[in-house]
Amino acid sequence: MCSRQASDDEAADKRTKRSKRVLKRKDEQRESKMDKSITQLDIDEIRSFYRQSDGRQKRFRTIFDEFQRRLSDTYGITLPPGVRRLGRNMYQEINSDTPYVLEFIVSELLEKLGKTHETIEILNPEGMYNLCVGIGRTSAAKQENKQNQNARPYAFQKIIVKGDVGSFYGGMPIDRYLIHHIRGSVGRSFMDNAKQGKIIVDNVADESAAQVNSGARFLFKDYVGPRLGWGQRGGSIVTLKNLPFNAGLFAAGGTILTLGDEIDEEIGSGMLEGRNYTPRTHRNIGGRDAGVRPVGPEDYRFIAEALNPFIEELDIATQGRGRISQELFNETNPALSINGMSYDFSRYHVVVPKRTLQD
Repeated sequence: MCSRQASDDEAADKRTKRSKRVLKRKDEQRESKMDKSITQLDIDEIRSFYRQSDGRQKRFRTIFDEFQRRLSDTYGITLPPGVRRLGRNMYQEINSDTPYVLEFIVSELLEKLGKTHETIEILNPEGMYNLCVGIGRTSAAKQENKQNQNARPYAFQKIIVKGDVGSFYGGMPIDRYLIHHIRGSVGRSFMDNAKQGKIIVDNVADESAAQVNSGARFLFKDYVGPRLGWGQRGGSIVTLKNLPFNAGLFAAGGTILTLGDEIDEEIGSGMLEGRNYTPRTHRNIGGRDAGVRPVGPEDYRFIAEALNPFIEELDIATQGRGRISQELFNETNPALSINGMSYDFSRYHVVVPKRTLQD
């Protein structure tokens, strides 16, 4: 009896171990499938990739050619010839952590990874300048070259940056829907001239963020600096903490909406078109050629359009519809539940061009 029980226990143990092996194999298969769509790019690894040895015994061209070979063997990329001239004239050396060299390497790697991966996670940016500038240029080139039948589709859809980025992140992107999520702070002139896409910043944004926005949807979860969205032509910007000095400067379209209560001065100076929504007003809120009026029936559509891309991020109650519909949100029903708090937009005001105000 005891031996039979022991045998049964042993068989059960074997079945359990076999099940665990199967589950582990399935997990590995699932992870391998994920790896095809998600990859990580650690900037620290690139910084430590190459240090120039004593170059006094070698010509600078020889050193650069050696660097290019290392890049090709390790990452499968090469840098433009102009980098050699920059290194010689400005720094007299070639190292992978030299700022402009690092920018070129990362740019080439992002373009290469974007051909085969849907999501790229960037680690340890440490305030790096010019990160993701012109991202997607390879995709644009392939779209223009329609005779190239062998061109593979560009898989890239989303970038997640874990850390702070410096000035000029994501400037001059292509006209293609991309998602950027910055889990840190951003420097000056963040996402200059964005044409479309969804952009989320978790921490502080410096001055002139989202300048000349032409159609992208922005969400800033922390404080933003002066001149937010200056020159904006389309799209929308949502902030959770404040509406900074000179927000909407020279705007020619688009929407800026704040859910915060810190409202600075001279909003919308010189604006020609567009709307800046604020929960409260004060004496100096409007800039030159800008006026203030209460929210009207037509404004609920613009507010909904600004919030709809961020239903999940802001935990907006939509009664199961997945978006803020006109039936749910209008002049009769002006309140929304956002992040567990009720916002009554009938109490909002909007800064608009003064010429649009009726006497």
